[in-house]
Formats: sequence, C-alpha cells, structure tokens
Amino acid sequence: MFAFGNRISIVCHTMNPITDFNELTYHLLDTIETHLRFAKPGSGSAMDIDSGPNKPKTIVDHVTEVIEEFTHTTEGCNVEHIVFKLKGKYTEAEIRETIEYLENEGSCYTTIDSEHIKSCAPN
Repeated sequence: MFAFGNRISIVCHTMNPITDFNELTYHLLDTIETHLRFAKPGSGSAMDIDSGPNKPKTIVDHVTEVIEEFTHTTEGCNVEHIVFKLKGKYTEAEIRETIEYLENEGSCYTTIDSEHIKSCAPN
C-alpha cells in the first residue's frame, strides 16, 4: 500500500490459492489491524500490547523515523542517509535488512531507484 498523488494504492505481490480457511480469517484480521494503524498514525497498533511512552525503540522504529522525515519529498529518503543517521547504533547490513522488512510489510516502498525509500504512512 502506498500513497502517490494524494491517492492511496494497494499493490499485490503474490496471489495464492486458499488451502486453509483460517488464512482468510487471518487475512481479514490483518487488514483490520493495518487499517487501524494507518487511520490513527502514531497511536500504535490496535493489537500492539507492548505500547506506550516507555516502550524501548527498536531498529524498526529508528529506521521508520528517519524515512518519515522525508515524506514531503517525491523521491523519499536515500538509504545512505539512513545509514549515516544511525551510524554507531546499527550496522549498514542491519539497516538494509530492516528496510527490506519494512518494504515486505508494506510500510514503505522504493521510489526513483532501489536506494530511495518513502513511507506509506499518510502525511
């Protein structure tokens, strides 16, 4: 899912036949959780048990914060900028792995090339 030109689009990466109808239930619950996460940005997930002001920040939180600094630009954030900003906290490999995770989760996407990332969170 990503926003471009004030329109939210959904991208499908794979389609698989349903072999267990529990997958359908899980998908519906995941869809509701994603909607709630984007409907109230910053409030956390509806199913996030360990949330609150004292929750320690993870590498995902740190990388997401840097990416979201560039929501106003069309091209997004350069990966090298993220590595520079988080130098000393995480290795470049850890940061790139986290970016790949965020892309797979639908939280961000590449823009002008594979080195520029933009958040899917609404501005």
